[in-house]
Amino acid sequence: MRGKQLKKRVIKKQDRIALRITLLFFWFLAGLYIGIAGWAKIHANELKRQAVEAYLKVDCSDVDSHFEYKGLSYCTLEDIAVQEYLDNVGNLQLGWIFYLPDPIPLLLTIFAFGAVGSTVRLIRIIIGTQKLSSLYTLSLSPALGGMTALMLLGVSYLAPYLFSNSKIVLNPTVVPFLGLFAGAFSEHVQRWFQTVLDKFFGMQKEKADVT
Repeated sequence: MRGKQLKKRVIKKQDRIALRITLLFFWFLAGLYIGIAGWAKIHANELKRQAVEAYLKVDCSDVDSHFEYKGLSYCTLEDIAVQEYLDNVGNLQLGWIFYLPDPIPLLLTIFAFGAVGSTVRLIRIIIGTQKLSSLYTLSLSPALGGMTALMLLGVSYLAPYLFSNSKIVLNPTVVPFLGLFAGAFSEHVQRWFQTVLDKFFGMQKEKADVT
C-alpha cells in the first residue's frame, strides 16, 4: 500500500514537471512565431515605403522600362522586392498577420518578443539554480514580460513628447530587440518605471505647491 502511494506521488511529480516544461516551451515557441509574424508585417511596411519613394523617382508610364516577376509587370525593382517578400511570408504561413489593422501587429510583435525574452530569462534561472520554476511563475512571468515590453514601447513614444514636445519615429528594426530586452530584464525595467514616475509626479507636486 505504501509503495503504491509513493509510486503515485512520483508519477504526479513527473506529470507536473512535464507540464511546466511544456508550458515553458509553449510560451517560447508561440511568442517566437507571433513575434516573427509581426516583424514580417513591420518589415513589409518598410519595403512598401521604399517602393513608394522609388515610384516617385521614375516614369511608370514608360512600359519599356518595367520589370517582370512571375509573368507580371512592375514599375520598379522595389515593387518586385515587396511582392517577392510577401510570397516568402505566405510560404512560411505568416500571412494572417497582414489581415490585422495597424497598430495591432506592432503591439503583438513587442508583446510576443517580450514574452520570449522573459522565457529566456526563466531558462537562464533554471540552468543556474538547477531548479524548475513553479507553474504559477511559468504561467505569468512571460505575460508580465510582454506587458513590460508594451509599457517600454509606450514610454519610448510618449517620453520625448512629454519632456521636449517632440515626436519620435521608432525604427521598426529595433522593435524585436526592445521587446527581448524588456522581457529579459522586466524586473529592472519595472523598477526604472517606478523611479521615473515617482520623480515625475514628485516634480509635479512641487510645482503645484509653489503655485
